[in-house]
Amino acid sequence: MVTKNGSKILWLRFIVPSLITLNLFMLGGISFQLHRIEDKIFTHLTNHDIHVPREQIVSQAEFEMHCLFADKHRDEIMIKLEDIRNAQIEYLRGH
Repeated sequence: MVTKNGSKILWLRFIVPSLITLNLFMLGGISFQLHRIEDKIFTHLTNHDIHVPREQIVSQAEFEMHCLFADKHRDEIMIKLEDIRNAQIEYLRGH
């Protein structure tokens, strides 16, 4: 039978050092993963990577035209959704 004092010695001798060792290994693994993530995120860009070719830049007129078409398309979708909603209300009133 283990006394209360013997149980305390067991915790201090075996269990606590084991838990501390396990936690240290876990923290080491976490810091290693963080280091790998930082290496992937903060890669050095060459001068060629930084500058964007002129063809990839969208002009203001093209952007405004895209916004105009997107707004028109969104308005059409909203009208169709309103029609569907009204049709559902009419259907429910009929039953």
